[in-house]
Amino acid sequence: GATDTTTEKFRIDKDGNVGIGVTSNFTYAQLQVQAASNVTGLALTSANTNTGARNWMFTTNNSAWGSLDIMYSSAKDSTPYNSYAMTIDSSGKVGIGVAAPAGILHLDEGAADDCKLIAETHAGGDSMILFTQGASGSGTPTWGIGLDASGTGTDSLSIGFEDTGY
Repeated sequence: GATDTTTEKFRIDKDGNVGIGVTSNFTYAQLQVQAASNVTGLALTSANTNTGARNWMFTTNNSAWGSLDIMYSSAKDSTPYNSYAMTIDSSGKVGIGVAAPAGILHLDEGAADDCKLIAETHAGGDSMILFTQGASGSGTPTWGIGLDASGTGTDSLSIGFEDTGY
């Protein structure tokens, strides 16, 4: 008889874990997708030729070892997944619009004139960005900038310092 030379490409184990391109047992409940390179990813692609259509990819080890990247491209683009929407690097730094975040949160609007960070509340409370040194709480010097909904009937922009924390 003929010898079976097929290679397993897809596995669902007895616990319901799904693996694509892997043959080993799984340690955790997971969907594991493995490629031939060191970059592992999951792509969502569109066949739509509308200029607004996008392809998206979630990858690990793409921008750097230990990174998690969310990338996109135009569905019409011949170089797919060439723009970084968000990166979380191996130290936990988050980059939005940048592949190598230089701080705990790094925002890059790219070629646009504006880069906006929006803090919004819908319950009538304060919308603030706080800057603090050390652990938050009582006794922590904190600067804040935001909209103060103090109950006076008019919201106002406030820049304030509180040496006992917020």
